[in-house]
Amino acid sequence: MCLRFSSLFLAIYSKTANLLIQKRKIIRVLRGLVIPYFIFTTLFIVPKAIIHHELDNLTNMLIQILIGQASWFVATLIISELLFIATLSLTKCKTILISTFAIICLLLSAGVGNSYSPFFNTHNYWHINESLLACFLMSLGYLYHCHESLIQRFNTPYTLFFLILFLILLKIMIWKQDLQMVLGPIMVENFYLFVLDLVLSIGFLTSLFKRFPSIKIIEWTGSHSLVYYFICGGVPLIIGILFRHLGWPYQHYYDIILPFILVYILSIVGYHFS
Repeated sequence: MCLRFSSLFLAIYSKTANLLIQKRKIIRVLRGLVIPYFIFTTLFIVPKAIIHHELDNLTNMLIQILIGQASWFVATLIISELLFIATLSLTKCKTILISTFAIICLLLSAGVGNSYSPFFNTHNYWHINESLLACFLMSLGYLYHCHESLIQRFNTPYTLFFLILFLILLKIMIWKQDLQMVLGPIMVENFYLFVLDLVLSIGFLTSLFKRFPSIKIIEWTGSHSLVYYFICGGVPLIIGILFRHLGWPYQHYYDIILPFILVYILSIVGYHFS
């Protein structure tokens, strides 16, 4: 009797603890993404309307906020994180189930998320199309962290060499065929090459940066990037308008260096004074 009671108690405790963990994760998404999304997109609606000469279109801009169209990147983060939290809870973090979820998300993103597909979801409320692809990538990241010690055994100089070789060949193939591969919204002419490009790029960058020591400025920038996106979202727009009036060429990659440095510095200043 005592054993049965203990088993029941442990089962209830485990279930309750799991629910509390999921609740905390959902609250984190609400506080860190949903609430800031509505606050900042609403605050910036008038300045954005003035810059784009759309003051007579404020009602439509408010509707775009409500249906998650004011920021495709943040909307994608919100939906994908909520979907992934629910998936982890339902699957109990089992590798085979997470892998199945990843494959389903990838197939759905190709079928209804890609604008080149005949089944394309044109409404795309809260950017569910991009969220499905994000869930696929999040699942890959989760599986990598679960099996990192095993995967790192294969992270040799030969692996890095072949990854960069295949990636360069793939980029040349995409360039030669002039294939459109745009994300946000998804506009991909060859989804197979698109996914292969994503996976190879992630694999190469992960393999490469695992060999470097931590770089504080990059870590600091990454940890504050979403804050920059919300608070300093207007900085790239203003810098872009300024450089366009100055006749900045934007013809080569090195033409972006100076605008990037200015955006980076002004975003830091804006972040600290906001």
